[in-house]
Amino acid sequence: NNIVQYETNHFSTYLIVDRTIWLDASRQNISYRDLDQLTYYDVALVVDTSGSMGGQRIKLAKTALNALSSKTAQLPQIEFNTYATVKVPLTSSKGEIKNNITQLKAMGGTNAEEGLELAITELINKESDNEKMIILICDGDVSESLKIITCANDNNIVIYCVNVASGTSGVMENLAYTTGGNYYYAARSEDLIKVMENLQKETVDNIDMKDSD
Repeated sequence: NNIVQYETNHFSTYLIVDRTIWLDASRQNISYRDLDQLTYYDVALVVDTSGSMGGQRIKLAKTALNALSSKTAQLPQIEFNTYATVKVPLTSSKGEIKNNITQLKAMGGTNAEEGLELAITELINKESDNEKMIILICDGDVSESLKIITCANDNNIVIYCVNVASGTSGVMENLAYTTGGNYYYAARSEDLIKVMENLQKETVDNIDMKDSD
């Protein structure tokens, strides 16, 4: 009659299951994503390719880009040194993205503000209801810009900053936290891989682990 009776000698929480169904379910790859509440993102990568990024720093930038592009499709890539350019449009294939990463070279001056402005423009021009965010990868040589922060906040664009230099950057921290993003620091390849994994988990791979039933 769908009744289970059992006498216990202490208070606790009990779960009664059908053993066959339980074991069958445990063999399945269960997704915790609620398809009605998925969050989609438009993401723009902004990469510093100025002269100060030479040597180990440009290698770290490539490591970060490869870590992201291997798991996330269609990431527009904007590079800046003296000037900023869209090197990889949104419609690019993974092959094009990988090829551009290989060709990254450090040269010229630093114009992070122009790179961020171009990324904001690209995201604004892409008409969608997706969440919008920028991932800035550089060596901390960024000037304080209230204009960038205001423009990002006005358009609900969150900025995540990844510093690949040995040292901290108060400007990058402020840029991230005032737009609702986060700041990461990693001067070694092994640390950077962990940083990129954490960044993905916080954003495009984020899932709600709470089970409603």
